[in-house]
Amino acid sequence: MKADQRHSDEKLSPRAVIRRRAILAAGLGLTVPMARAQGVAAYPNRLVKMIMPTPAGSTSDVLMRFVAQHLADDLGQAVVVENVAGANGLLGTQRLARSAPDGYTIGMTSNGFQVAAPSLYKKLDFDPVDSFEHLCMVFYAPLTLVARRQIPAENLADFLKYARANPGKLSGGYFTNNTQRCMGELKRAAKIEILSVPYKTAAQAILDMKGDRLDFAFINPDFALAEYTSGTLKLLAIGSATRWQLVPNVPTLLEHLPTLDQGAMISWVGLAAPAGTPKPIAARLEAAMQRVMAKVEIKDRFRQTGIDPVFEPGAGIARRIQVEIQSFSAFAREAGIEPQ
Repeated sequence: MKADQRHSDEKLSPRAVIRRRAILAAGLGLTVPMARAQGVAAYPNRLVKMIMPTPAGSTSDVLMRFVAQHLADDLGQAVVVENVAGANGLLGTQRLARSAPDGYTIGMTSNGFQVAAPSLYKKLDFDPVDSFEHLCMVFYAPLTLVARRQIPAENLADFLKYARANPGKLSGGYFTNNTQRCMGELKRAAKIEILSVPYKTAAQAILDMKGDRLDFAFINPDFALAEYTSGTLKLLAIGSATRWQLVPNVPTLLEHLPTLDQGAMISWVGLAAPAGTPKPIAARLEAAMQRVMAKVEIKDRFRQTGIDPVFEPGAGIARRIQVEIQSFSAFAREAGIEPQ
């Protein structure tokens, strides 16, 4: 207590001193929520960072950078993308969960990270649902089945016939949690035996297919379309529920494998902030994303790659993750995947 305040207190009765100190304390206590309220009202007043748990140049990175540009226009502040890749998205997801919950750090979420992580790691320092303020869904990407040009199959029916007649002969590449699950679901639904080969990136798997060192793989639709149109790979099937208008002659996997879990063939990407982000700021970001995803430029850019842009509120993502964690866990047990 300052000397002048102490001398002033000495002139007052004990009851008056207590009352005065209570008033002072209350005033000090009000400054914190007032400061927070002012910060929320001024949001955003500096740049916003968007964490990407994927490498630069990946499908999700390219599309989310395009989204970030439009989000910046809506917010009136720069949105800077930071790639924090590694451990199948674990490093970037951890970084997002640990960031200050002030609205100035947001990041990409995905079924490849939030859904798969509990089955792959014994210890996580974040909760896939509760460590995040889920803002919205951004897009769905149906994975595609592509094969090397020299594979003895011209279509999906031929591919399945050949695989069943030659158990264990075909090699299939995967490079993410999602594509590994696709491989397992294909084996289950088609009742075929294949050699699963892990890769670090889609580019490596594509290179090996072009060099006849790998028979097939599940890859993102933009890569598949590029290779298919250039004639370097065969596009045998797509993982969506219906055929693409871009390639109407290519069947869906469901057409030949009706027991297939079609949800396992879809990668989804959302946007989240750290848990504890003030609700008004989260609402501001969600509303901004709703406007961004409604733009014609966004829809056209996404659909050129065979990917479906969407906007779904964040509350639904939390429920979706909880359900899909159970589904991926069942797959991991059946596949004999042990958490590390």
